[in-house]
Amino acid sequence: MFDFGNTGDGTESSTFYFDDISQFDPTGGLAQIDLPITFDDSSVYYSLIDFEGNGPSTIEGTSSDKYARVEKSSSSGTSAGVTISNESGLENNIPVTSSNSKMYVHTYVTGSSNTGIPVRLKIENNNDPTQSVETEAYTTVVDAYEVLEFDFNNEATGTAALNESYPFNKVSLFFNFGSVGDDQTVYYFDNISFGSPISLGIDSVSKDSFKLYPNPVEDYLNIDSSNTVIKNIEVFNILGKKIYSTNSSDSLDMSTYSAGIYFVKINNTITFKILKK
Repeated sequence: MFDFGNTGDGTESSTFYFDDISQFDPTGGLAQIDLPITFDDSSVYYSLIDFEGNGPSTIEGTSSDKYARVEKSSSSGTSAGVTISNESGLENNIPVTSSNSKMYVHTYVTGSSNTGIPVRLKIENNNDPTQSVETEAYTTVVDAYEVLEFDFNNEATGTAALNESYPFNKVSLFFNFGSVGDDQTVYYFDNISFGSPISLGIDSVSKDSFKLYPNPVEDYLNIDSSNTVIKNIEVFNILGKKIYSTNSSDSLDMSTYSAGIYFVKINNTITFKILKK
């Protein structure tokens, strides 16, 4: 609709040209997102949609271990949050019922010493936002991952009760619901699941022939390998930047590292998530 709102007169100044109309698929042909959401499947199109001033929210990490990062600035709304899917919602409906009503999310809070931060999880009909249910959980630790449990039988105050007949195919998270951000606290989340939680996997972790311990670590991270030769070790920070590498070692001195999450990759194939106290 050229020169919308005005009547054309057929003159040169009222003649318009257009060409090359194209359609763009942002998914690149990848599969639609669905539960459980791990951000690690290279065949799935993951996306995050911020609203009410939330964000920027980004997907970060290494190629084999990704997670979402959320900022909530002081200019955000009190109910700012992020939708974990694209405009089409999830591929399948979440089969929530009164007898099977729980979802789980791995969360990590840094930049704050506060615990008891309210985290709200909302599921809804992607085609009808009036069909929804919301519930809340509260953080109990800082600078460490924990699994938050969300029970939709316990709807958040002032929100609708669970209606099993609704087709829930959209998921949104609200960190520190009811408050604006503080420009300092950063939230991370991963492994959104229904029915049962995905293991945190932060105890003394072992994969194949390797074992890294202790985890969390304060000073030295020990690396045991049975019959496998360690050819190289790389350490990445939470932003995915490589900060250390060595050809061979049975321990890493992490005493000078700041508290937080790091990724240790061995022989360019196996990656371990390490928590530094």
